[in-house]
Amino acid sequence: MDLSLRRIIILFVVAMGLTFFLLFYGNQQARANIKIIADNQKTFEKKSKEMDLKLRKFKEVNVTVTAYSPRKSETDSTPLITAFQKPVKHGIIGISRDLERLYGWKEGDEILLEGIGIFEVGDRMHHRWKRRIDVFHWNTQDAKNFGIKQVTGYKIGV
Repeated sequence: MDLSLRRIIILFVVAMGLTFFLLFYGNQQARANIKIIADNQKTFEKKSKEMDLKLRKFKEVNVTVTAYSPRKSETDSTPLITAFQKPVKHGIIGISRDLERLYGWKEGDEILLEGIGIFEVGDRMHHRWKRRIDVFHWNTQDAKNFGIKQVTGYKIGV
């Protein structure tokens, strides 16, 4: 047999063996990678559900919503100044202190009150109130007409 033909056959056999090895090893590695990806996906889904349940308590809360206006009889001796020492303005809400403590709501947070609108936490209510939100109204009659509502409040941007 010619030397160059022998070299070609040897190279061919080596190439075939290498190809088989790479295909076999590659398939095993691919299977292992797919299993790792599937396991990671299951772990991710489980942790995602756990996180969703944990975050849910910070995001949505069933609350009683009322309204108030800047009168001393409804607030304190400084009805135009909030508990955060800022002037009152349209679009703010006062929240009960348990919402701050239990759900992490704080001054400046945006809260969606389902069926009512989006408001900024700008005031704090007396400690006797629980799970309660007060919507600020300039006009006392508008505040009275607002009434009492049971809604779900969502902290936006968690």
